[in-house]
Amino acid sequence: MQIQLKRMLQGTWKFGFEKGESAGEKSQGLPELNDTIELPSTTEISKKGSFGPKEGQTLFLSRKYPFTGRAHYEREIEIPKEWAGHPIFLFLERTKYTEVYVDGKWVSGSHETLIPQRHELTEALGDAGKHLLRIVVDNDLASKEDFPESLLKGHQYTEHTQTNWNGILGEIYLEKGEEGSWEIPQIVGDENAGGFFIRTREGESITVWGYRSDGLPLAERELKCSEIQGTRQAFYALWQEGEDAQKKTELLCLWDEFHPVFYRLFLIVTDKRGGRQQYEQNAGIFGQEIRDKRIVRNGVPVFLRGTVDCCIYPRTGACPMDKESWLKIFDLYQQYGLNHCRFHSWCPPEAAFAAADEKGIYLQVELSNFAAALYGEKDKRCDKALYAYIYDQAKKVLAFYGNHPSFLLFAAGNEMTGDLREFERLIRQLRSIRPDKLYTQGANNFLEHPVCSGADDCWIIMRTDEKTNIRASFSFGDLPLGYLQTQEEPSTLHDYSAGVGQSPLPLISHEIGQYQCYPNYREIPKYTGPLSPENLKQFQKRLEEAGMGDMADRFFQASGRLAVQCYREEIEAALRTRDMAGFQLLGLQDFPGQGTALVGILDSFLDSKGLITPEEFRRFCAPRVLLAKFPRYVWQEQETFEGEIFLADFGPESAADAAWRAGQYDVEVILYSWENQVLGQAHLKGSGSPGKLTALGPVHFALPRVEQAAVMRLVLRMGEVENEYPLWIYKRLPEKSGQDSREKWMGIDSKRGIFITDRLDQSGEDFLKQGGRVVLFSDKAKEGYSVPGAFAPDFWCWPMFRDACAAKGLPVAPGTLGMVCDSAHPAFRGFPTEDYAQWQWQPLLYNSRPVILDGWGAAITPIVQIIDNFERNHKLSYLLEARVKEGGSLLFCAGDVLGHMDRPQVRQFYESIVAYAASEDFAPAAEIALEEIKGIFVNE
Repeated sequence: MQIQLKRMLQGTWKFGFEKGESAGEKSQGLPELNDTIELPSTTEISKKGSFGPKEGQTLFLSRKYPFTGRAHYEREIEIPKEWAGHPIFLFLERTKYTEVYVDGKWVSGSHETLIPQRHELTEALGDAGKHLLRIVVDNDLASKEDFPESLLKGHQYTEHTQTNWNGILGEIYLEKGEEGSWEIPQIVGDENAGGFFIRTREGESITVWGYRSDGLPLAERELKCSEIQGTRQAFYALWQEGEDAQKKTELLCLWDEFHPVFYRLFLIVTDKRGGRQQYEQNAGIFGQEIRDKRIVRNGVPVFLRGTVDCCIYPRTGACPMDKESWLKIFDLYQQYGLNHCRFHSWCPPEAAFAAADEKGIYLQVELSNFAAALYGEKDKRCDKALYAYIYDQAKKVLAFYGNHPSFLLFAAGNEMTGDLREFERLIRQLRSIRPDKLYTQGANNFLEHPVCSGADDCWIIMRTDEKTNIRASFSFGDLPLGYLQTQEEPSTLHDYSAGVGQSPLPLISHEIGQYQCYPNYREIPKYTGPLSPENLKQFQKRLEEAGMGDMADRFFQASGRLAVQCYREEIEAALRTRDMAGFQLLGLQDFPGQGTALVGILDSFLDSKGLITPEEFRRFCAPRVLLAKFPRYVWQEQETFEGEIFLADFGPESAADAAWRAGQYDVEVILYSWENQVLGQAHLKGSGSPGKLTALGPVHFALPRVEQAAVMRLVLRMGEVENEYPLWIYKRLPEKSGQDSREKWMGIDSKRGIFITDRLDQSGEDFLKQGGRVVLFSDKAKEGYSVPGAFAPDFWCWPMFRDACAAKGLPVAPGTLGMVCDSAHPAFRGFPTEDYAQWQWQPLLYNSRPVILDGWGAAITPIVQIIDNFERNHKLSYLLEARVKEGGSLLFCAGDVLGHMDRPQVRQFYESIVAYAASEDFAPAAEIALEEIKGIFVNE
């Protein structure tokens, strides 16, 4: 931070773990150190201690060299003669509780874990020369009276994320200071005034110079301090009075996601006694307000397209501390169309803010509160340590990192409860200190009984009341479920306008997605650092023991592609909601804790899983997205496709953009056939304004006759902006009188020589024993022989919420992750599909009860296999075929197909598999006994 003379202390230090009583006690003294370590590092990165990963650990990644306690770090330092008579400080960036000793004597201690520690060593060092510096780092936080126990759930310290490491991660140096107090000046940019207001104290004077991040130098000025708006401040003007407008325009740049130009300011602050302190700070100028339920930056509404950073860094078990690493992370976010990062219950280091300033990423910073309860100091329920921590650390985080223009939003924590009045008191106090930031009481606070606070600047929540959801999926422990979990006819019509209507503040949907993917076991060798994937190893072992080890890659790919499909729909639902302020994904990255929640498009290392490219992701997650609203994905020949086209425009303003907004830009809408022929085309001209959802107009396309079922593509283009939707078109099937009655679709089909039924009664048995072919549609398998049907992947982590549901006395989620099939199988000749659950499968899978085949033998391989979670590893069937031991052949679908024949995709599926059962291709090799089949059903 400071630009004063420094002596860097990175390198080799003596090292040792402490045993027995606390170090420094007279009876014991400081222990001898016989090992060495390279700092900055952690004991685990450096492989210190005993190797001891917990085999079979599935809750989170296992630490290879776990250590909790006191570790000693020592080295010789030399104080130069020219430092004599000056204050000398030790700077430690990102560590745990510390004690500092000089020449064997205690000098200083600190409990700062979010901001850097600054220890004064002046008196202990005395004269210039050589000294022994020892730092004791204690990560046994649970034993500390002033450390709230609830913080160990937060991602700053928990075993579920970066782990509770011991070490020093960032910069370590001695600095020659000056007399006077050291306090980072608060710098607030002002667009109208054309410069920066710098908060000062009585009697201080300030000299400021610097440069703009694009290299433009700034003039050095000595500033006068005065009372401005009730606060003692100085003002640094970018230009002198009388300079022309062109000069002002050249000097003034407003910071936002599209123009991340900031100012690097150097400040010398001289107090009334002559003491001088020097500082180097990033600062930005921008206009910011809350207007019409929107966050407005530089006059334009912002839509936050965010992801949640849960401090998952398995290569090191700790967050990166260098700017280059953070630049790569934020660049990756931008490749996926994101402009926002929420740090879930943790505060990142200085390097993250500096990188976000450069990249144009809006940051939400939180304290390490996860499900903690904040009450007023006089309330009997008040956790005094937590109360003190929140007020103290919130102010320090704002003071130390608040000048960064990327620091958009501060929250007290995640999913907190307590007394709303105390949260409001906290927010008002923080806003009085730093009015240029946005504040919210927390992310998804009071989640079971949502309440919006008038003290907040925005509302980050999963539902706006106990029934109005603003995301598409939930755990079965947080009912009601989301629309992707309950709808039977998928469309692109759903939005969250009801929730927006209930919120007086900008509304941001909390932790959207959380769609599980099956593990990718090819990731296991990547864990070469201090964390071991014992959870992944255990899951792989379970799958192999279940006889399905060869299915791992297929499970991963099929579940992952379904998850991507659901993420897309959820993101588009937010974008097509007028006046929505943003969303926060959970997540772009896997979460290897909390029972193992593999919900990411990227793995835990932020590497692509190969499920979708950044370019494909940006079609539906970007500053500008073309959207189509239509009532269904499934159509029949000779119908008229009807849809409406929208543009969610949160892009930059430029000459080309202005031309489009004047109505001079074509939006092309093309419907392509399965053979890439143009079936329909429309050009829409639109006019709009930045920061809005603009309706471009309706489209109507007459659909052709088809000889067989096929997939169409609806393509939207506007310059480089493009989006695409799959649509299924089916041949219109002959209507049956009373077709809504299941009996009309059952019985003996004499032309095809098959028997179709929804129960295996005597008629079906007799038909089989005569060597016939039976097609059985039934979702009536007993509970112990089947699981509930579902289309959307399981939410977050099945074992975690299984236990939560049990504690609440609620039904447990189905726990499945979609389906996998061979799209080339002849059963799908009339029902085109890929190898995973696309939208046409939703009513089929939703109205089903997949059968457990665990004891049926390896020979029985489902045509459509439902993917189970890694905890249960059931072999689940939606569609299977088998020879019956007593005679005949059986094609068994574990869905209530006959009860939903009013849906075109269900009828098409029915026709496709019935045709397969009647064909020569239907020749199952695996055999099963009739009694085994009958035994799984509920007696009717």
